[in-house]
Amino acid sequence: MTCRTERVAGLPLRFRIVAVGFAIGAVVHATEAVASVFGHSIRDYALWRHGLFIVIDGGLAALAITGPRLLWAPLLLLLAQQSTTHGRDVVRTWRANHSVAWLSVVTMTFVIASAMLATAYRGRARAGPRVRR
Repeated sequence: MTCRTERVAGLPLRFRIVAVGFAIGAVVHATEAVASVFGHSIRDYALWRHGLFIVIDGGLAALAITGPRLLWAPLLLLLAQQSTTHGRDVVRTWRANHSVAWLSVVTMTFVIASAMLATAYRGRARAGPRVRR
């Protein structure tokens, strides 16, 4: 096995799931960027925003694999930012027509869960190994 393969194999499943989730986010933004160039975008976001989130989501996916103990800070920052966009979309859509903005609900749920997992993992790593008596 290579060093990289061993690192991924020893990684807790939750961080592999987080990595896959953010990789999917990067692919969604890449797809939306291409679609917006041809005038077929689902959401009305600027092309630069899709490019930025390709980098952010891709970076978070890589960090979930290579340095999960460092993941908590960027995820808390992302959570704050996403709350002002997707979180606002959830509330506005519900208030306007009592429907659910599912993409925003899924995004917020994933970011919140990822931030909680990363923060708990950081706390456990600082506490050191547990000794059973």
